[in-house]
Amino acid sequence: AQGQTDTMSVKEISIGMFGAGTVGGGAIEIIRRKKELFASLGFSLNVKKICVRDASKKRDFELPAGCAIVTDPKEILDDDSIQIVVELMGGTTLAWDIVRASLEKGKPVVTANKALLSKFLPQVIELLRAKPSAKLGLEAAVCGGIPIIHTLQHDYLGDSISEIRGIMNGTTNYILSKMESEGADYAAVLKEAQDLGYAEADPAADVEGWDARSKLALLCKLAYGTYVPEESIPCTGISRITAEDFAYAKQLGGTVKILGVG
Repeated sequence: AQGQTDTMSVKEISIGMFGAGTVGGGAIEIIRRKKELFASLGFSLNVKKICVRDASKKRDFELPAGCAIVTDPKEILDDDSIQIVVELMGGTTLAWDIVRASLEKGKPVVTANKALLSKFLPQVIELLRAKPSAKLGLEAAVCGGIPIIHTLQHDYLGDSISEIRGIMNGTTNYILSKMESEGADYAAVLKEAQDLGYAEADPAADVEGWDARSKLALLCKLAYGTYVPEESIPCTGISRITAEDFAYAKQLGGTVKILGVG
């Protein structure tokens, strides 16, 4: 097997990445760490360009060799040598323009942007139908550590799914678990989560339940074949949860969690 790996020709795949924040930097590090694995599978990933808002900003990760930092999206979108576009910038405005333009060109897109996908899912599906060469990798958008997207797409084709129910947001699960185990105040645990990098400076998408709602909308499409606009999904966050709520839940033999249920 080792001899086969040594003689196997390795195909280089050029990537254009949008976003170099926590998620983008993490993706760069994973690509670097998994270099030998990719080579054993017959390919290498070359991050050729990264598009950011501020090219002068210091990054907390090492840039890949030969990687260019650009600020104009067209530097990636109009570069025919780039084979895969990776969108990790977040948001639903410029990010959607980038995803749409890439798919229209027939380029594969990888994204972790569940808010964008849940908002524009019908349009994304139409683009994929119109451009057979365009592909969409979205495993990282919903519970990527499980994983669940591939499971729903391939492992339950002969089954009828009756319900989806689960914890879909790690930030709120961390906060609620700490509140329960330590009897801590919500604001204090939120601050700790922010200091540790588990929660964003503006945590609303997580703590108000919007992140979990976007993920649930995507899972409903995969599980039931029906597009559910996320604004039609009732949503309650955790910002008003107190230590007293956990005390009452314990008396009832339960606890407090934020769940996505569809």
